[in-house]
Amino acid sequence: IYDWITEGATLREVARKLQENGIKSNLKNDFSATSVLSIVRNPIYKGIWKFQDEEYNGDAIVSEAIWEKANYTISNRSLRPTAKQVLHYNPLRGLLKCSCGKSMTIVPVNGNYIFRCSTKKDKYDKVICNNGSINSNLILIAVWKCVKLVVSLSEYINRSGEEITNRQNEIEDINSTINKKNKEIEQITQEQENLVDSLAVVKDTGLRKQIETKYRENQCNIYRLNEEIKRVGERKIGLLQLIEKIKHQADEKIIDGLSCEQKRNIYLRELENVSFYSNKRKRGFLVVKFKNGYERIMLLRSRKLPDIFLLPSFFVMDRENCKVEIQTNKRRKTAGIGSKLRIYDSMELEKHFNLTDWDIAKDLKKVK
Repeated sequence: IYDWITEGATLREVARKLQENGIKSNLKNDFSATSVLSIVRNPIYKGIWKFQDEEYNGDAIVSEAIWEKANYTISNRSLRPTAKQVLHYNPLRGLLKCSCGKSMTIVPVNGNYIFRCSTKKDKYDKVICNNGSINSNLILIAVWKCVKLVVSLSEYINRSGEEITNRQNEIEDINSTINKKNKEIEQITQEQENLVDSLAVVKDTGLRKQIETKYRENQCNIYRLNEEIKRVGERKIGLLQLIEKIKHQADEKIIDGLSCEQKRNIYLRELENVSFYSNKRKRGFLVVKFKNGYERIMLLRSRKLPDIFLLPSFFVMDRENCKVEIQTNKRRKTAGIGSKLRIYDSMELEKHFNLTDWDIAKDLKKVK
């Protein structure tokens, strides 16, 4: 298992290999990706046994180097290099759902990365979900743009003020600690001077050895205190840099500079789920559902330059047919269309509506 992981096999691939070789768990069950992960993560296989919060050394099945390499491989697998060598992190992990209800995961295809249903194929490589795949970057860009337009990020920005206050309080504590340690150093330094003066007059050999021993102990304490000051000083520098970063991000113009991890925190706080409904090849509808029940639908087209159309709020998703429809007669008339209720697939939308009015990816198509 460890060799397969370090050679690049995914958890699912390892589980499939075990199944193909007829290897079962102790409970005579097939291995799953989750059970394989629990094995790889378990330190007992590198000889570290834990009992009642204490660690003991025991027999190892794999070397610590192999164990660490396998765990490092798994931990960094969510960061996928694209064709342009850009690390691809998945902030929608666990939130993005297929039309069948299962999660969608990132998989590589011909040098690119796509979101595909996690149950697209079974262990025998048979197709069991007909929902199409979609370019992963297109999904990630669309969701972020939708969230920015729909959700007020003022709360997120205002919270930066609280975070700055907390960091400043921590800096004050560090300053207090540094002052205390500097006073200790001053006291020990004064004591060292007194010890040196004593050595100049004391003739007794035994007493001189005691003074010299005390002097060396003091020197060690001074070194220790200076190292502690250096360590908390580095922490202080890091906090000051963090405060500057937070202040910089508090500007809404810089909000796109948030890391994928920070965006994920916003998603986890605001979103119930995101669902993709494949409609035609390399296109489909993306439904973003917020925790307050509000939904917005986007039409996505995967081309050289991404097409992302945020449909008006009076469109609702016909999940059974993977199409969209108008919600009320009143709003249909307001939109300037007929009174007959219709549902539209992606191609029909292009025929009946001017999609450019709903394009939220225009900034990605500007020529530099």
